[in-house]
Amino acid sequence: MTRFTKTAFSAAIALIAPMAVNAMPVNLKTFDLSAYRYKGQFSAPFQGVRAVQLEHAEKLMTRAGDVVVDEEQATPDRFLPKSNGIGNLDGPDGKLWYYTSNFVYDYVEVSESYKKPVMREFEYTIYDSNMELVGTIKDKVTYKEDETAIAASDILPVLTRNFFNNDDKYEVIISLTVNTLAFVNRNYSVAYSIGGEKKDGYDVPVMSIDMLVGDVLNASTPEKEEFYITFMEDDNEEVPEDWEPEPGDPDTMGYWKNLTSYGLRLEVYGKVDASGKLTKIWQKRCRLCDVAGDQQDSVFFMSLTHNGKPYFMFSHYEDSFFNPYYNFLEESTMREDNDLVVELYTLEGNELQLVQTTNIPTGLDTNVNKCIASYTAVGDLRYREDILFNDATGKADLIVTNKHYQAGNDDSSIKCYSIYSPEGVKKVSIFDYAESNISMTDLPGHEPQEMFVTTNVVGDYVFNFVDLYSGKTVLEQSYKFEIDPYSDPERVTSNIDRVVSGDTYIYAGELRTPTQDEDGNDILRVIWFDKDGGFIRTDDINMGKHVHYAQCYIDNASLDPHLFAPDDYHEYMILVKRGYENDVKKEELVIGQAINPEYPDGRQLLLLTGDDEKGALANISLYLNTDTPMMMVGYRDSDYNVCMESYLLPLLAESSVGTVADGVAGDLVYDGSAVILAGHEIKVFGVNGALVASGNDRVSVRGLTPGIYVVYANGKGVRIAVK
Repeated sequence: MTRFTKTAFSAAIALIAPMAVNAMPVNLKTFDLSAYRYKGQFSAPFQGVRAVQLEHAEKLMTRAGDVVVDEEQATPDRFLPKSNGIGNLDGPDGKLWYYTSNFVYDYVEVSESYKKPVMREFEYTIYDSNMELVGTIKDKVTYKEDETAIAASDILPVLTRNFFNNDDKYEVIISLTVNTLAFVNRNYSVAYSIGGEKKDGYDVPVMSIDMLVGDVLNASTPEKEEFYITFMEDDNEEVPEDWEPEPGDPDTMGYWKNLTSYGLRLEVYGKVDASGKLTKIWQKRCRLCDVAGDQQDSVFFMSLTHNGKPYFMFSHYEDSFFNPYYNFLEESTMREDNDLVVELYTLEGNELQLVQTTNIPTGLDTNVNKCIASYTAVGDLRYREDILFNDATGKADLIVTNKHYQAGNDDSSIKCYSIYSPEGVKKVSIFDYAESNISMTDLPGHEPQEMFVTTNVVGDYVFNFVDLYSGKTVLEQSYKFEIDPYSDPERVTSNIDRVVSGDTYIYAGELRTPTQDEDGNDILRVIWFDKDGGFIRTDDINMGKHVHYAQCYIDNASLDPHLFAPDDYHEYMILVKRGYENDVKKEELVIGQAINPEYPDGRQLLLLTGDDEKGALANISLYLNTDTPMMMVGYRDSDYNVCMESYLLPLLAESSVGTVADGVAGDLVYDGSAVILAGHEIKVFGVNGALVASGNDRVSVRGLTPGIYVVYANGKGVRIAVK
């Protein structure tokens, strides 16, 4: 049974006095430690970091039923049952695992119109990458006298084996946030072993820690599991009763003294020792007024590995970000004479050793109109990739983000990006005064690249493609793309990514305005252009009729022409909001192949929408870094229960892939040991989409595991049976 032992998880920052009406929009009151709860690194196509970047960029650039579908679509091959919630975990085998969650509630009447749900039990069921059951954690919740209800229950998206105990069972951490009568929350991290000790049918916790999990570093190797978990909590100092106001302080109650007493504490732990006690590696306290960045969502702590060695970065302002103020009616103003202090540690034995301390000057940027605060942080661009190690010196350059806040502009900020040396000297100015940014996919042999969005003198948006390490602008492209001098420019959204093309790369971007064909079908368009801004082509994808809104998932992986079908035509994954009769609107997932000579009306390999039993589409995820790439599709019903289905990739519809009969299919010959087609490249795929053999003229299939394979040659796919 889960029991909570700590008196309080302080939320004292909620007690800090509010700001004056015209004061800076960010101060200590806004800091929310729960926002730093560890969330894992996996992200879904329409919901992850890239989607957030796109949403922000598109806010600046606001865009204002008969469907061609294969007769026999792909069907899901695996399912997760209905539950209150579904999510994914970083599996111990390096693959994506899954979980479902279910909760039991009592309902306490608060008023005639509202009954408050009070959680009594929680249950998390873990599945491996093949959606095979691993085990279940189930426990009761016992509240302390002043605790009222669970506000949130989450599972840490990481599985360990030997962190909390020394047996060989998988371990999970359940995070619980609890409401109290004092209107503050307490947070608990409770560890369980899957298949561990039970009492009265409920799992017994292995360990309970009254802090949040803020960071997890997996430094494991194939030979050894090695995790480091960082816990965080509020850490507030009491103002001494005999405190005397400083000279000139008009507030005898010590407003600023009290304000700066609030802090947070980080504790880094390694696995338990022989006695069963976690190994405490490092502890750090920081005043909230010194927290790095904008003190809302900027990175101030991270862990990472380099050359197999763990490193930990902690950053803070040298002095309080704000100048002292002595009552809540005063405006908070930014301290000018200050530094961001970046400390980089590495692990030596069971202790952290300081590797470098870098001081980065901070100050108000007067080049930004109406700028009232300039925040500085490391990790706000590409997180762990903002630490650039130099093996020759053993130190690291740092990618620094300066976020400039403008008075009256609550929805956005102007950002500058630079590379600083370990000594705090600016080495490279990557880009200045961007309104938003989108990360381009890293490509072998090419520098990492970011697309920064700016506005030119006539108010048009400009996409600036910049190599990160050199700060070189590869391409400046207006969102008004001029294909030729005889037609109006096409407007491109910021939904852009790049893919390899020979020894260089090219870009693909979603066009802002769909068109319609003569039958009234809505056509989404994707433009392709080279790194010099030269037009290559436009792909048209038939989405069917009555499309109210559509978003195409543009990403390096999804732009692979072999991801969804084993041919050379491009398919696109599109989230569509479609209108039906009686003004019914539904979200649908469309996997559509671009219009091509073989399919002049276009083709949809998959069209998914909800139904009364499964519910509406809830999320879509691609999981590609595996031998069995798949697409996960989740649904949520009217009772907020969710279920999930998986589709192996590519999607192989029978209407698009023929079968070799009598050893011959057109000019292609299969003699039982080889596939033969003179003068053509031949590719052989497993049914999971993995390329298993390729070559020209003749490809042997001897040595392949018996089963069904797909052969692609001369623009067509056929199935063969290897015996």
